[in-house]
Amino acid sequence: MPVFKVEGKELKKLVNHARENPVSFAFNPGAKDDHYFGLHRKQPAKAIAKEAKDIGSGKRVAFGEMSVSETVMRLRCDKQVPAMAKTLKRWLKKQKVKLDVVIVDADGTVLDSDVDAQESQDASGAEQGTNPNEKAATLERLKAISDRIKDLPKEAAAPLVAPFKSIVKLANAGDIERAQLGADKLDQALAKLEKAPAQGSEAPQKPGTSKSDPDAAKWNAQAAKIKPAVEEVLERSGQSHSDSPEYLELRQLWATANEQANGDQPNYSAALQTVPRIVDLVKKLRNAQSFEDVSPEVQPFAKARATWQSARTVMNSEMQKLQSEIAKVCQGDTQFEKVLKNVPSLTKRTASLDDRLDKALVAVVKSEAGKPREKSKSEVIRILKDYRSMLDTDFFKHVDSNNGFTKVSVTKTARKALGEIARVVA
Repeated sequence: MPVFKVEGKELKKLVNHARENPVSFAFNPGAKDDHYFGLHRKQPAKAIAKEAKDIGSGKRVAFGEMSVSETVMRLRCDKQVPAMAKTLKRWLKKQKVKLDVVIVDADGTVLDSDVDAQESQDASGAEQGTNPNEKAATLERLKAISDRIKDLPKEAAAPLVAPFKSIVKLANAGDIERAQLGADKLDQALAKLEKAPAQGSEAPQKPGTSKSDPDAAKWNAQAAKIKPAVEEVLERSGQSHSDSPEYLELRQLWATANEQANGDQPNYSAALQTVPRIVDLVKKLRNAQSFEDVSPEVQPFAKARATWQSARTVMNSEMQKLQSEIAKVCQGDTQFEKVLKNVPSLTKRTASLDDRLDKALVAVVKSEAGKPREKSKSEVIRILKDYRSMLDTDFFKHVDSNNGFTKVSVTKTARKALGEIARVVA
């Protein structure tokens, strides 16, 4: 079942979202308008491209970042396909989405377009109507932001470079409102990054001594523990999963952690913060590798297991987000002391959606065909029913959007994963 493919209402919803924030896309044109068009707000474009290649009917896949301004859909492509603008515009029209399409490369150079001439003139006129003083002020502000980014350590500055370039292009194109919004977000990010070193500078580190930073010993112990597993997974995945987002993220995260710990001014605390995610990625990639050793008839169950593991990770992360928000709001207010004491108990709620399903799916994979496997599948169905009953309790009915503090995706994540697994065992 496609995860990222969009049509109809979902397509229009994400197109509207792209007017405010860019989204990742992949496009696989097929014969007779049998096209795959996938979008997602957070997932990397390569992940969508992999699905486009697997289930799309065409042989070529384009992917990158999509944004929408006025009546123009702008697709910044890491990889493109021939006649893409015309093909996609025609398909969008059938989806009742009337937009011109412009294809650009990573540097913003136009590669292909299908734009109505009159609308193009209108857009040009609108750009010419931009207040030159406002545009100059915005570019001056962006120059100051550029200087601040250059002053950051290389690993801290890296994630800001691409968004900064996109915002500069918006300003140069006369889209001052969106450029200013982007500059605001960069200011907020820079404020946090600039504040972090200042906090660490209160207690200067004595080079060559672990006593000067208690996190040094913790990092050295953790690094020694996870290094063999990380290197083994990177080597194997580099041969068979080199285009997977998990492999790319693990490679980048491991390199960043080592740079933070082994640089001229080590930041062991920052390096330690990467460890949980590194461990999670190692597990996911090992699961992906294990699929290769599983017989085809039980591969769906092995993948269902990975789906549940991933869902549990997301649920725990979302619950931590809720706990942090509750603590932030209630900290220091005596009337909320009881609420604060109960915050740690929230994790017990998601803990009830435990690893029983994981173990049951492993049993299906390992069972012999016939009655043994059917018996194992029956156990999976029983656990699914148990979990769904839990999701019908008051806590899970209200936790996502009616908790009084912040929106999270605990129940939604669980229901989606359980639905996918139920279809596998049906």
